[in-house]
Amino acid sequence: MRLKDINIIWMDAFNERCPNYHITSVLLHDYCSCVYLLEDNRELRITVNPHMYNFTKILKTKQYKHVAKIYDCFKMVLPTQYEDEQNVFCIITERLDRNFQPRATIQSAINLFRNLWSDYLKINHRLGMPADVSIEKAYAEKDSLGRRYILDRIRTSGHSQEVTDIAIALNDAYRKIKVLDPHSSIYLFTDNIGMTNDSIIKICNVGYDCIGLDDNYEIDTTSNSVTITYNPIINEDFVRDNRMLIPLKVNFDKGSFLPVLGQIDTGATSSGFTVDFFERASLRNLGPTKISGATGTMDAYNTMCDVTFPNGYKTTLHGSTMGKLDDVSILIGMDLLANCKFQSELYKNGFRYKLTFN
Repeated sequence: MRLKDINIIWMDAFNERCPNYHITSVLLHDYCSCVYLLEDNRELRITVNPHMYNFTKILKTKQYKHVAKIYDCFKMVLPTQYEDEQNVFCIITERLDRNFQPRATIQSAINLFRNLWSDYLKINHRLGMPADVSIEKAYAEKDSLGRRYILDRIRTSGHSQEVTDIAIALNDAYRKIKVLDPHSSIYLFTDNIGMTNDSIIKICNVGYDCIGLDDNYEIDTTSNSVTITYNPIINEDFVRDNRMLIPLKVNFDKGSFLPVLGQIDTGATSSGFTVDFFERASLRNLGPTKISGATGTMDAYNTMCDVTFPNGYKTTLHGSTMGKLDDVSILIGMDLLANCKFQSELYKNGFRYKLTFN
């Protein structure tokens, strides 16, 4: 028997469960997200991608010329194709006309933008793979020389006005988004570029490059705090994860920040770092020590690690190496917790915890 398309399942269930908005038609859909037209002529994206949703909550408070305006975002539960339920994330934005130019013209503008940056970064020996990561890093590092070079080259490229206008809009969108949060990511696909009713080219579908938590988690940040809500769907096969997890960024190599998963442990006197992570991140060996565990004492090394929290707060964790912790690389102990405010409480099917930094 052929399964019903997920875009139809979500549309029917959304209209039934969310009376504040009404879907009239499907605009776009793929394996993990669908874009719908609402009755009020705005767009609704339903996605299973928490990276996009968590960044949208920050983007909602901002307004940029070449980035699609966010009106609302919320989490809800909708059915799947297999008669169970799943967490989904709903993002309501202004309507974009994705047919304002032929797809080939939009792709030519993306290629022009990408190729000019690749040439510039190659000359300066800063081009890695994939190229888009190096481009985003240049904007995150506020490479004003590179931005001016790209803008001048776009204008003198000899391409049509339609192509250069789109490439210039991409340059502006990247600059604004990466200043807002250097860990954000613009997904360079033609369907993520459109035009508003007032003839402004805008980019949509922006998210974090990596959050490191599944869709049972929701992250909210302020300039001095991180709040994580864990609210899983309960079913007969469910096993609750009682760990207090938090995504972190670690400086692996001269400003190259990579995501790892941390775990808050109020019972640990100091932080811990798995041996695999210690070796992979080339952490400093500050001398031998011994640690106690469920199986007795074991030899370890004292070390330290610079980390960045989801709200951009940077600090150095001090502790020692330890054994493997499944997908967790860093255990956050009292060396950090004693210097900030930590709160936790039960919340629906799970719990909520908050770190407020001094």
